[in-house]
Amino acid sequence: MPKGANSKARRQLNENGRHESQGPGTGRRRMRRRWILPLALLLMIWVVALSHYPRLPRILPGFFQLGSGPAHYVPKGLNFFALPLLAGAVYFILGVISRLASRRPSLLGRVFYGEAARSVGIMLRRFLWLMNCSILAFLLNIQFRAVQIAYGKRMDLGWDSYLLGGLILGYALAGSIILFRYALRWMRWQEDVERRA
Repeated sequence: MPKGANSKARRQLNENGRHESQGPGTGRRRMRRRWILPLALLLMIWVVALSHYPRLPRILPGFFQLGSGPAHYVPKGLNFFALPLLAGAVYFILGVISRLASRRPSLLGRVFYGEAARSVGIMLRRFLWLMNCSILAFLLNIQFRAVQIAYGKRMDLGWDSYLLGGLILGYALAGSIILFRYALRWMRWQEDVERRA
């Protein structure tokens, strides 16, 4: 039996998976606070882009080769805001996925309910929150590096950008495997409860 899935906790949960001791809206307040850090990272990306745009030179780096400097330069224009727009899309899409997927979590066609739904939903929200923060931090790093390269202060993205990108990919892969195994364990527990009932 998974940790925290004792009979007392199951009795305290209503059919939606919320503790009866929690008032209405308690989960919503936590959810809003959870998205403050990703929103702050998104705003920082836009602040960097908007504050440097007027002073940037007329030619900006467009594409980067792995381990070297810019492979292509583009004229200064609205394309400079492609990275902040991408960051906004990441923030919005992961936020929507987090809201939708944690409402009725399911695995392999089986819907979780009660304690299992609550536990899997919490784990899923935490995973997506950390993914959102790490991707936005990576995009903020790239935005800083692009501005530095445009000013001529740097010639390449730097090892820290590649390291951060690699860590994000590693976390996404490892986190997905851990989340799948965690949900599978709760699914087996839920099936055992159904068989006993």
